Amino acid sequence: MENKYHEDEIDLYELWLAIKKRWKIIFGIFCSIIVLVAVLSCLITPVYKSTFLVKVPIITPDETKSLIEVINNFLKERNYEKLKNLLEINEDILQNLKKINCQETKTQSVIIEIQTTQKEKIPQISDALVNYLNKNEYVAKKLQIEREKLERQKNLLLSRLNEMKILKKIALKKIDKKDTDIVGFNPMGIERNIISTEIELYNTEKSLKLLKGFEKITEPFIPEKPFKPKKRLMVAISGITALFFGVFLAFFLEWIDKFRQKRS
Repeated sequence: MENKYHEDEIDLYELWLAIKKRWKIIFGIFCSIIVLVAVLSCLITPVYKSTFLVKVPIITPDETKSLIEVINNFLKERNYEKLKNLLEINEDILQNLKKINCQETKTQSVIIEIQTTQKEKIPQISDALVNYLNKNEYVAKKLQIEREKLERQKNLLLSRLNEMKILKKIALKKIDKKDTDIVGFNPMGIERNIISTEIELYNTEKSLKLLKGFEKITEPFIPEKPFKPKKRLMVAISGITALFFGVFLAFFLEWIDKFRQKRS
């Protein structure tokens, strides 16, 4: 029983001898895979990533994300004809466009991410995306409705303001003439109403001026280094994998040799 236990024990020295005996195989596999992965990583077309912040006007950031997802789905399907109509850019640029992501923020804005093999085309792609969002029928309709609402509010305030100013002028004339019909009139009260209406009118006009479509808050930067492939990471992972595979192969070959010796 004791002899059987000793036979099943793992002898670390024997393992070391197996590795030492077949170090050339391990080293050969390690170097071959490292060189192969390094060459392949150099042959892969580099992809560049850039982000920019976009102000969302009348719809929610989640709805904006859905509109960007439409573009991303067409990219996955490689439907360049449809993308060409939506973004109004050359098919060559679209074929090099790899992915577009949209991320919501805590404010009324979104972060749009562009991944492409042509880093010099990133500004053009970002402009095309903003134009696409602004030309969306749903967005345009909501902007039109909000603009008409603010215009009506502005006209109503202007009309009310003119009426109050006329009333104030008439009342002041009667006060000058000491007309008894004006008893109980408070000039300060109507003045406060005029000031309040003017402030409300100013805010409405300001809202009208600010009521625009999608706008870039920040411009996309042009990256110097590619986002992928991550060459160093690929080489490091492949090196570790090759080392483990080489050691495993050395142990396997050693086991085969011992098995043959026992059979003979």
